[in-house]
Amino acid sequence: MSAIGQLVSGVAHELNNPLAGISAFAQLLLAEKRFPPDQRTAAETIYSEARRASRIVQNLLTFARQHKAEKIPTAINQVLDDTLELRGYELRVRGIDVRREYDESIPETMADAHQLQQVFLNLITNAEQAMEQRDGHHHRLTVRTRRGSDAIRIEIEDTGAGIPANLIERIFNPFFTTKPTGSGTGLGLSISLGIVREHEGRIWAENPPQTGARFVVELPITAPRTSGEQTALPHMQSMGSDRLRVLVVDDEASVRVSLQRYLAGKGHEVETTASGEDALVRLKASKYDAVIVDMRMPDLSGEQLFERLRSNDPAHAERVIFTTGDLVNEQMRRFLDGTGRPCVPKPFEFASFDQALPAARRRA
Repeated sequence: MSAIGQLVSGVAHELNNPLAGISAFAQLLLAEKRFPPDQRTAAETIYSEARRASRIVQNLLTFARQHKAEKIPTAINQVLDDTLELRGYELRVRGIDVRREYDESIPETMADAHQLQQVFLNLITNAEQAMEQRDGHHHRLTVRTRRGSDAIRIEIEDTGAGIPANLIERIFNPFFTTKPTGSGTGLGLSISLGIVREHEGRIWAENPPQTGARFVVELPITAPRTSGEQTALPHMQSMGSDRLRVLVVDDEASVRVSLQRYLAGKGHEVETTASGEDALVRLKASKYDAVIVDMRMPDLSGEQLFERLRSNDPAHAERVIFTTGDLVNEQMRRFLDGTGRPCVPKPFEFASFDQALPAARRRA
């Protein structure tokens, strides 16, 4: 990861921790049965905005790192939403209305979501700039998806001045640009063309009948490869009377308190600590069914804590559930993949812990 990527990664982690607390307490409030409607609306807004902020942070992380192509089952509508979220502020400042016309029947397809986001970001940014150059109009950006028999069609349409007919065949050429000098490199569309071709798709531009320009991307619908490996967290059949003894190790007070309240409400016995060293003392003195460990802590990192347990207390090592606000750090991802233990990203949904906890119980 580059120096800028490392900086953004660190900042993102610091933002995701308080966002995790905000999101968690909003979930606790929404779980209250006796909750006045106006207050429920406020809690829903807090929860929604925390998730929105988290998506923005994740998008920044995506573009801060050098990403290798990795095709996984991808929801195209979600990638478009994430990209629009990234440009949300600029679109609002420029007074551009955004219209989403999604076909909700579109299936997931094998694709590199990060690379496709780069394509959509290029097209949306170009549309913004085209509309900005045409003053005196009420502008609208339309993002449309449609399902064909074997392909997904994505359209990004603006209300700018359109593309001159004599240039429409040249705009994907490297270093060709219609923007004023100093406003563009002429590489965005050629890079987008390369990414779409890597996905065995097509991209082209056209001028719709009314006004503006329309860019069209067609991607093949590719079913995921079947595999015997189960990548999802184990599904919890029933909490019932399956009472667990859980230790939460996190230096963020809001995370500790919210997890303690939620898990205790589920009938579990919960202890919390802000210190990795203190956690080791507790783990040596008592037995726990699950240990929820944050990856970044001031005295002992989650990695260091896990390695100590793996060497000296393998039974507890097999009951660890990691949580972190920085899953983009490549070194951290490699470590987590190597442990074989579940990891719940921050900000989290409480249901993620419901799914992960029985895995710790079965390994006991």
